[in-house]
Amino acid sequence: MAREFEAAHLRREDDYNRDVMLAYNVVRIDALTQSQKRMPALKTLLLGVASSREQTPQDHRALQLVAMKDVAERFGLRLRTKES
Repeated sequence: MAREFEAAHLRREDDYNRDVMLAYNVVRIDALTQSQKRMPALKTLLLGVASSREQTPQDHRALQLVAMKDVAERFGLRLRTKES
């Protein structure tokens, strides 16, 4: 039960941080629009668009594995992985 409470607490913190970041960016974009008298280009607002490459399925799986290992470590769980 403690794990569920801890997970819920972390989720609330993540949701709060996401909401604050969204509000901050809305105000930031509004300020940019007013100072430049036009909307900023979308590419300038997105992170890593200019230099990023397409994510391969292997990249996606590797990122998922890192995230699952982190969650398992935080909650003291054993992570079973399928050997490729």
